[in-house]
Amino acid sequence: MASWPLRWVIRDEYAKRWAASAAPSNLRRRTRDSSRVTPPPSQPSVTSIRHLKWFARAFALSPDSIAAHQLRGHAQLAQGCLADGWIEYAYRPTYYRFRAKYPEMPWSRALPVELAGKDIFVAGEQGLGDEIFFLRFVPSLSAAGARVTYRAGNKIRSLLTRVGCLAHIMPETGSVPQADAVMMVGDLPRAFSAYAASPLRAATSDGANVGGREFAFRISVFWPPVPPSLAIPPLESCLATMRRSLAEAGKPPYFGVSWKAGTPPQEQRGGSEWNLHKALEIEPLAGALQDLPGTFIALQRNPAPGELDLFSRFLGRQVHDFSALNEDLELMLSVLALIDEYIGVSNTNMHLRAAARRTARVLIPCPAEWRWMASGPSSPWFPGFTIYRQSLDGDWSAALARLRDDLTRIYR
Repeated sequence: MASWPLRWVIRDEYAKRWAASAAPSNLRRRTRDSSRVTPPPSQPSVTSIRHLKWFARAFALSPDSIAAHQLRGHAQLAQGCLADGWIEYAYRPTYYRFRAKYPEMPWSRALPVELAGKDIFVAGEQGLGDEIFFLRFVPSLSAAGARVTYRAGNKIRSLLTRVGCLAHIMPETGSVPQADAVMMVGDLPRAFSAYAASPLRAATSDGANVGGREFAFRISVFWPPVPPSLAIPPLESCLATMRRSLAEAGKPPYFGVSWKAGTPPQEQRGGSEWNLHKALEIEPLAGALQDLPGTFIALQRNPAPGELDLFSRFLGRQVHDFSALNEDLELMLSVLALIDEYIGVSNTNMHLRAAARRTARVLIPCPAEWRWMASGPSSPWFPGFTIYRQSLDGDWSAALARLRDDLTRIYR
C-alpha cells in the first residue's frame, strides 16, 4: 500500500469556493440561498465526505446541471476518490467541445473487454500538459497487447516518437484509421476504472446529519497505485545544446522559474474552468529566492513586457531569458532534464519535468487543481514533487517561506 497520506479535512471556506466559483446561474437563482447548497456558515469545518454530500442538494435542485457534475468530479479527484471522480470527469468542458468539433467520429468511453490484438485510436483533446498527463495510462494498453494510435498536438508529436507504448503517432489533422475503439485521452482513466459511481443520497432539508457513514464511496488512491508519468528521454543533441546555453548563462546550481500559467480570467469561458489560471506576484517569489547561489533562468511562457526586468530587480541579479524554449519542447524537455531545480506554478513544463524523471517545487493556488490534491505537501500523481500551497485567504507568505527554507537547507 502506498504511503501517501490521504487527507480528508477541509475548511468550510474551501467548500464554498468550490460551489461558488462555477455554479450555474440558474442553479444560484433556484437556490436563492447558498446555504442550501453549501454547509451553513456557522459550521467551522466539514469533512470532504460531507462536502461531497452537499452536491446531492445541487442535483436535487438542478438534475441536469453539467457544472455540478464538473465540480463534484474536481472535488472527488482532489480528495482521492478516483473511481468516482473519473466518472464525473466525463462532464469536462473539453469533451463537449471536442465532440462538437468532430461529430463524425465514433467516440467511445469503454475499452474492449479483451485488449490483445485490438487497435485503439486515442486523440488528445486538451492542453499539452493534459496530453502528457493522461498518456500515462497508455502503457497499460500496450502491455495488454493493444496497438495504440495516438493523434497528437503538433508541438509534442516529435517527443512522443520516442515513447515505445505508441504504435503509431498521427498529426492532429490526420484522419481516423479503422479501430476497435476511438477514445479521447481524458477518458482513459474512466475506462480503466472497474467500479460504477457511488450512490449519493439526498441531503436533509436543514443540512443536519450530513455524515460520511451515510455516503458510500470508493477510494483507489492507495490500490492500485496511480500510474507514473510517461517517460520521455531527451535527445542527446538537444541536451548538448542546452548544456552550452546554461554554461553561457552562468555557474551551477541552475534554477528554472515560472510564475503564471493558463487562461487569464477575462478570457475564460466560465463554468468550471476557473482554475485554468495560476499566477503569483513576482516580488514575493523573487524575494524568497534572492539569497540562493547559482544561476536563474526564466522558463515563463509569454512573459509580459517588463516582467523579466522586474524579477531580476527583486532577485538582485539577472534572470536569464529562456522563455523562447516554450515554442520548442524538445529543447524545453532537455533544459528541464538538466537544471537542478524547477520552481513554478502548474503548467506544461511541470509535466515535462516529470516526463524527464526529475522532480520540481510547485506553487499551488487555493482551491487546488485536482491533480495536486486538496491538501498536503505531495501528490500521488507526481511523486517527489514538493507542493507549496496558497492559504485559504489567498496568502502566499507561509508557502514562500517554506520554499525559501527548503532551498536554503540544500544550497547554502
